[in-house]
Amino acid sequence: MAKRSSRRELAGASGLIFLCLASCEGKHRPYPGDLLRQADAASETAPERAEPALTPAAGTSPSEAVGEGARLPSLDTSPAGSSPNTLNPEVDTPNPEVSKPTEDAGAAANPIGCDCSNSPATPFCKTTTDGNPTLLNTCVECLSSADCASAAASRCDQQTGRCSGCRGNGDCSSIAGKPICSDDGAAQCVECVVDTDCTNNPSSSKCNTVTNTCAQCVLDSDCPTPSASRCADNRCQPCVNDAGGSHCGHIANGNTVLGVCDTSGAAGVCVQCTGTQSAACGASICDSLARACSPFPAGTARICQTCISDASCPANDRCVLETFDLTTVGYACFPLAQNGTCGLTPFAGLTRVNTIDGAIEDVCLLRRTTCAAFNALELQSCTMDADCGETNLNDGRCVTDGSLGMRCSIPCSNGADCPSNDDRSCLGACVFDF
Repeated sequence: MAKRSSRRELAGASGLIFLCLASCEGKHRPYPGDLLRQADAASETAPERAEPALTPAAGTSPSEAVGEGARLPSLDTSPAGSSPNTLNPEVDTPNPEVSKPTEDAGAAANPIGCDCSNSPATPFCKTTTDGNPTLLNTCVECLSSADCASAAASRCDQQTGRCSGCRGNGDCSSIAGKPICSDDGAAQCVECVVDTDCTNNPSSSKCNTVTNTCAQCVLDSDCPTPSASRCADNRCQPCVNDAGGSHCGHIANGNTVLGVCDTSGAAGVCVQCTGTQSAACGASICDSLARACSPFPAGTARICQTCISDASCPANDRCVLETFDLTTVGYACFPLAQNGTCGLTPFAGLTRVNTIDGAIEDVCLLRRTTCAAFNALELQSCTMDADCGETNLNDGRCVTDGSLGMRCSIPCSNGADCPSNDDRSCLGACVFDF
């Protein structure tokens, strides 16, 4: 019985084989009877074996893949270029799930998440669709403005994922010391654009609009202090007398304009006048020590009289600081040397000095006394040497002056120390009758 079942199955299979062989043009086609005899012969000798699986093993020919309930694959006998499997559409209908194309090609190119560790210029992975959805799962330069540390590019552009120039002060919040977005077309974070941006920086309350930085000053007028009235390198500094002016025209003390730069000291300072710059005083002279105008006209002081500037003295005299025995006495007028000599006694001490106005001059000083003792000479009565000259200085002498009695005189070593320029008049002190 088993052999007859096999014969029927083979007969059905041989019919299918016949159809296959019939499609082969130009080949030998055996008759159906021959095929049946061959199949019977094979069934007589072949041992019974398990029915093959529906799916043949790799390399198995279609004629070998038969068995109980097996169905041979349909044969494609369609002409070239026609749709495949037209003979058995039931078997060969494509699986819509298998053949479904990839719906999101971009998602395939940009899988969820991204590794940006090897791209230092774009170190952040864009995992949200805000701004520009095409940047999803790509490496970008920034995700927010907090990732942008450059003053020139402090804003994160969500359309490009790159740091760009600021558009408002809020884009500069992460830039230390530069909280203001410039409005001059540069679009970068700066320290200031107007003075009010420097309000919290009292030592640098002016905005340098060239560098957009807070500074102590931009103009000289930003420096109101006489000792630091010039603006240089955005700092208030002492004035100088240069081609730029005195740097003092904006300085005043009450109603008094301190328009002159005095450079006689270690650093320039603004004053009302100096001995050589006294235009502010009109017809009066400037007190060279006070650096202020005096009520005195020029040339009113005489030799050995107190002076306040070189202009106080006659034209051929200079105002010089007088000393005696290393003691500073005060400023007085002394005659200038003429052709390197001192011809007027008792001013016989030829000396090079700095005058009160800073001029270096050769002048003729008193050698053995002071102006105070010289001015009392023969005019002041006395009872002792201490009554003549400066207090506590050995610069005067009290001598007899004939019928006038005791009068003040001055010490001498020869006639050049006495007004007469006569050695006979010097007896340790200048005498009046000889």
